[in-house]
Amino acid sequence: MHRNELGRYVSDESPVLRFLNKIEIIPDGCWLWNGSINQISDYGIFWETHTKAHLAHRLMYELIHGDINNNKVLVRHKCDIRNCVNPDHLELGSHLDNAHDRIKRGRSNTRKGSSHTWAKITEQDVLSIRQQYNGGKISQQSLATQFGLSQTAIGQIIRRERWKHM
Repeated sequence: MHRNELGRYVSDESPVLRFLNKIEIIPDGCWLWNGSINQISDYGIFWETHTKAHLAHRLMYELIHGDINNNKVLVRHKCDIRNCVNPDHLELGSHLDNAHDRIKRGRSNTRKGSSHTWAKITEQDVLSIRQQYNGGKISQQSLATQFGLSQTAIGQIIRRERWKHM
């Protein structure tokens, strides 16, 4: 290690060797990144220089397979471990591929019904709205007033365009 022209300590190792020294191979097959981690995304970050950073899994893919040459192409994890850099666990794909993986693997944050952030009513309210309206004795506008919703929303609930899962 030595000081550079700015007085900062820098490693004498090559960037590739510094990168490889930050990997821990664990028994399940993942190669865990033990360097810097992005606090928001939880992905590993490798600082090539003080100003140039790379996503660790993306850099590993490029070291093994060559340049990706397209910033829109994602390097996806087959193992779902964000700090894994095992090249056998990495594959290229689109944002759509990544979204399909998320849903297929049960990692989607799709909340339904009253657990949804914007829900104004409960499952019981939906049943009540449908029962009252199907009884034929109340209008959609009356139901909207009763439940604090718009008439449009009531119509969508009745036609099962909203709250489809019920």
